[in-house]
Amino acid sequence: MYVTKSDYKGRIQVELFDLLLTEDEEGILSDASKTAEDTISSQVNTIYNVTPELAKAGTDRNFYILSMAVNIALYYIYQRADDNEVPDKVIKNYDDTMDDLAAISKGKQTLNLPPREDTDPVDTTTTSGNPSIFNNGLNPGETITIQGKGLRRWGSNPKRSHMP
Repeated sequence: MYVTKSDYKGRIQVELFDLLLTEDEEGILSDASKTAEDTISSQVNTIYNVTPELAKAGTDRNFYILSMAVNIALYYIYQRADDNEVPDKVIKNYDDTMDDLAAISKGKQTLNLPPREDTDPVDTTTTSGNPSIFNNGLNPGETITIQGKGLRRWGSNPKRSHMP
């Protein structure tokens, strides 16, 4: 597990935490950590090789990624409580984390992780039968590659005319 029980100490009171984990504590913590890992991985794995980072333990972990994982896992754990019992700061931390992950996946923020290996570009002009590729923010005619510390796109739109 990337997120351990001791990682929650600074975010939630022990009594409240134990109350949320009344039964199957290990299973709940394991599921919460796995949910956080999968969420982070699905967002940033396009640009960064996050798999080795999520296999680390203790002080070898990247504490920024750990902080995001704790925010996601804590939000998942609070799913066991009534909606009106979820603290606003838990919801805000989760929303901020998801915004950060979205910015990272678009190359607008960086992580201190190695980039993914370069792969062959995906030419969206050959995926006209696959509309799901356009749900990722790609436009027809764009090519996407993974390289360096950001998502690179190539494409063009017709020049705009300022003449009437």
